[in-house]
Amino acid sequence: MSYDAIGVIEARYFATALEMTDAMSKAAQVEWLASENYLGGRLVTVVIGGDIANVKAAVEAAAAVCAGKAANPLANAAVILKPHAEIMKFILPSSKLDMDGQAEAAAETLPPAEKKVDASAIAEADAKTDAKTKTKPKASRPYAAEKKNMKEES
Repeated sequence: MSYDAIGVIEARYFATALEMTDAMSKAAQVEWLASENYLGGRLVTVVIGGDIANVKAAVEAAAAVCAGKAANPLANAAVILKPHAEIMKFILPSSKLDMDGQAEAAAETLPPAEKKVDASAIAEADAKTDAKTKTKPKASRPYAAEKKNMKEES
């Protein structure tokens, strides 16, 4: 999925970032794309996407939430117009990118008159992907299991 603009805000506290995300969602027609917590929730990054006017309105609404607070918890706010596809790979989860690619692949297999993507084509693409990606589960802590066996033998 492509966006005309993305907005990035960094807040100093998780609760403030949540409040800012709520304000952005209510102020404009934007879609939440990603968020990250650093320093135990003391620095939170939220990324939104949409058309240019809505993203700018949402970022301004987030800044307005912080403007009324004693110590301004807004660390940074930016609006990026027409983000490059390579940048979006870092922002969007890989599963969302895979789903978009599967929908496009399903649309390409249909005749030109039927370019609508239906659920069966997507399910078929998902089944092919699932068959390719099945792997043997790895032990989460193989050395811990060895250590436990050594203790039992002693």
